[in-house]
Amino acid sequence: MSTDGWLLLLPAAEVPRAWAERVLPLAVVQVGPAEAGDTVAPMLVADPGWLSPAERRLAEMLRAGWSTVRMAAALGVSARTVQRRVAALRRRVGVSSDVLLGTVLGPPAGRGP
Repeated sequence: MSTDGWLLLLPAAEVPRAWAERVLPLAVVQVGPAEAGDTVAPMLVADPGWLSPAERRLAEMLRAGWSTVRMAAALGVSARTVQRRVAALRRRVGVSSDVLLGTVLGPPAGRGP
């Protein structure tokens, strides 16, 4: 089987017949960050190399638990601009919440950027 192409997550009933022999076994389990702990986190960590330097800095601040106001002061922008940048980072990474974003970006590297 080729590894090129898309990986689609569909309910089993919606998989077209033409694709039936290409279905991969997959378990999707919804758990909270506390439940996932060290078991799942290593598999979810995104490679920070594909983030821009500004995104990496913002990610470090998020992972270190900085508030929006603190990030805004450090970056010299408004709190609303920080909120927009965090929302854009969530979209780029493909998650819907800051908790998931933190999980995907991995544990804090230190006390902040």
